[in-house]
Amino acid sequence: MKGKDQVIQEFNELVNMSASELEKWLKSDDSNSAGWPKEDENGETVGHDSGRKIVDILKENPEKEAEKYTDEQVEHMRKVVSYCKRHLAQETKSNNEKSAEEVKKTKSYASLKNWGHDFLKARGKQDDEKEEEEEDDDKQTGDKRKTTQNQSGPNKKRETAKGESETKDEEEEEEISEEDADEPKESKASNGKSKNEKTSNDKDNSTPKKGPKKGETVSWKWGQGEPEGKVLDVKAEETSIKTKKGNEVTRKGDEEDPAVVIDTGKNKAIKKNHDISRLSFPPLASLAICSLRCLLDRHDKSSSIMIEPSIRVRRAIHANDATLLHRILKSHPSLLLNPDSSPSGLSNSNMHLAAQLGHREICEVLLELGHEDPCPALNESHQTALMLAAAAGHTEVVHLLCEHDKTCILRRDIRGRDAVMEASLGGHDTILQLLLTYVPGGPYDAVRRSDVEGNTALHFASGNGNLLVLRTLLAAGADMHKRNIWNWTPAAYSATVQAEVYLKGLVNEVGKRQQQKREIETAKKGAGLRVVDPTSDDE
Repeated sequence: MKGKDQVIQEFNELVNMSASELEKWLKSDDSNSAGWPKEDENGETVGHDSGRKIVDILKENPEKEAEKYTDEQVEHMRKVVSYCKRHLAQETKSNNEKSAEEVKKTKSYASLKNWGHDFLKARGKQDDEKEEEEEDDDKQTGDKRKTTQNQSGPNKKRETAKGESETKDEEEEEEISEEDADEPKESKASNGKSKNEKTSNDKDNSTPKKGPKKGETVSWKWGQGEPEGKVLDVKAEETSIKTKKGNEVTRKGDEEDPAVVIDTGKNKAIKKNHDISRLSFPPLASLAICSLRCLLDRHDKSSSIMIEPSIRVRRAIHANDATLLHRILKSHPSLLLNPDSSPSGLSNSNMHLAAQLGHREICEVLLELGHEDPCPALNESHQTALMLAAAAGHTEVVHLLCEHDKTCILRRDIRGRDAVMEASLGGHDTILQLLLTYVPGGPYDAVRRSDVEGNTALHFASGNGNLLVLRTLLAAGADMHKRNIWNWTPAAYSATVQAEVYLKGLVNEVGKRQQQKREIETAKKGAGLRVVDPTSDDE
């Protein structure tokens, strides 16, 4: 099985359409010409569903940073890579022999495009690479011939006379020619000046208020690297540059956001991303001309960091903003549970966090979206959101969760504790009464349950010292004489002497009431009535 990094790399190589291009294609009628239809989707194909997921992946991580992809996105990337490779292996040879118009009519072209791969773009990229290789070969051949001629006759004498100076000049010219071959520059007229160069008066009028100075070295984030480049010009007007192949690109600039022309030299990051971006992104993104805002924002690491949707969800919960949470989850439905993967997060879901904070409106939104369906979410300790709300004393949230699902009251965590024990431990009498009201099977059995160490709710209440909770538990039928695995009764855990005296007094009171109840029942059973017939002779 391929690793995550390899899958991401192959996905970025195969998916050569931008998010906007793919989204536009999926809306067109041509996209329906191929693909297996999904069930109950009004004729929609599997490729459409995959294409929408690819659009979401490209939009959520436009910089293509590997660490920002979720596991779910990587799994879909794996499917895309497998599908595209399988179809390309079958169709590439036959499609290469067809014209562009013939390729567009094939079902394989439409099917691959639904999955983010434009075959014609990929073929155009290969042709360009072949042209560059041929030009490089011609250049190397010419250099060899030139070297052979220079080493013969009078040229050899000149080389001996001039020495190292000409060698340095040749090296500088070679470096400049290589830079010009790889990167765009401003075209020059016959007088040696740039076509875009203005007169001194025009230059003063177009001088921007902001931006770097000519000659400065700047860096910015571009694709998978952070290249550096030398500023050639900064203009507060419409600025154009020409590439090696004669393509002219224009960027509009103003005083607040001028256009910046950059010489990127022989930077590998630019070379690599130029090949990718030329196909996957708009033309401006692949050339060394950008706006000042783009340059500065991307150079500022603090502003280039995008907040992950999962973190935005948790921030909305902390802020108790139900509207914002609903909007984020509508855009990212896969984050409905959103378990916290931090070391101290215990994999708490969104409902765990909202219940622990006592945000009822957030809990209502999550319940409406199906957070607790078909069963309550559990964290690493097998705790439910109800347990956390009961332990924290949030009455409204406990009431809401009990009305939604009564059975979760009796769920146990890895320590064997349930919501009744958590409420008793926290000393929350009102919540305890709510739980005993909704608990399936009645309160008598609920208060007599014990955890893995044999502790009952009465043990926890006694250790807490909450007198109202003690009275509620004893009234519900808690066993005062129940011993845990350490052979301790609830009275032995009393937090204070007062609590111990109060507990023993309650026990005596409960004992007297039970004795009176038994005596009344016995009297009823022992007392008999004799029925005499009024016409009998005994009278």
